[in-house]
Amino acid sequence: MEQHKCNFSNKKLAIVFPGQGAQCKGMGLDVLNNNPLFHQMIEIAEAKTGLPLEEVITQGDERLHQTRFTQPSLLLAIILLYEDLLKNYALPTAVFAGFSLGEYAALYASGVVDIAVAFSLINERACATQRASEQEPGSMAAVLALDNYKVEEICHRVTSYNNIVTIANYNCPGQTVISGHKDAVAEAGKLCLESGARRVMPLQVSGAFHSPLMHRARLEFEPLLNAFNFYEPHTPIIMNATAKPLQFDQLKRNMAEQLEAPVRWEQTINLFKETGIQCVLEIGPGTVLAGLVRKTAPDIDVFSYNKTADFELLKGWLKNHELI
Repeated sequence: MEQHKCNFSNKKLAIVFPGQGAQCKGMGLDVLNNNPLFHQMIEIAEAKTGLPLEEVITQGDERLHQTRFTQPSLLLAIILLYEDLLKNYALPTAVFAGFSLGEYAALYASGVVDIAVAFSLINERACATQRASEQEPGSMAAVLALDNYKVEEICHRVTSYNNIVTIANYNCPGQTVISGHKDAVAEAGKLCLESGARRVMPLQVSGAFHSPLMHRARLEFEPLLNAFNFYEPHTPIIMNATAKPLQFDQLKRNMAEQLEAPVRWEQTINLFKETGIQCVLEIGPGTVLAGLVRKTAPDIDVFSYNKTADFELLKGWLKNHELI
């Protein structure tokens, strides 16, 4: 079977990184209190994006929720927290994964890109997705307590040539996110409720991410990838578009495809379970991914590390699992 091709070197820890929606005021900047050298990382991020990221995170104003600012700001916060952890421990990580934008943190953590390339790429991605959202507006909605296959069938039934809706995120059993043209998302949501969904919640997003409405973004972003240097990962990464470990010769294709393909997070966690992962460490603001892991694989123990004040709690969790 396919899972036997995955080899995580008998290690039991997966590290995961959150995506857009997890952003919050002040995220990641608490590491600067003990590590002033991290200002150099902020300088690189700001130089590559041309944005005042530290100011945006500190103030937490409306810019933090605009795609152009959100994506690089969130990536910066995640990388700062991750690097702060690395200063203390070399964790025996079996595999990395990131949710949507978080996949770029996984690429950085596994050595596929350096920090300069990471922020150059996320800057191009943010610009491309924002332009696509403006050119072809759409919406997204979360569907709760309805089977994936039923949601897929409804999306297929509603979709027409110029009125598209599709699953954007397979979050966990009984939780998906649909994405596409506003009328199609509304119609699909109505049919999901009629088919037994407990709830359909419109999401406050600026575009129809991970849907065919992002095709323009893919066409803009994909050719740019040839300008950057990539390196084979030192640790496996599970890619969103495939829910399988990265094959390095498919990297650019996977990165481009991710813009309009669904995030297969439930399938990713199932792969963790099948390959013997026992612990998942979420690094970055929020605790969303931890919740999704618990709902998908209750036997996997999870910890969310999103602020340095929790370092002692994290240390205890790592010791309990003999990871340090």
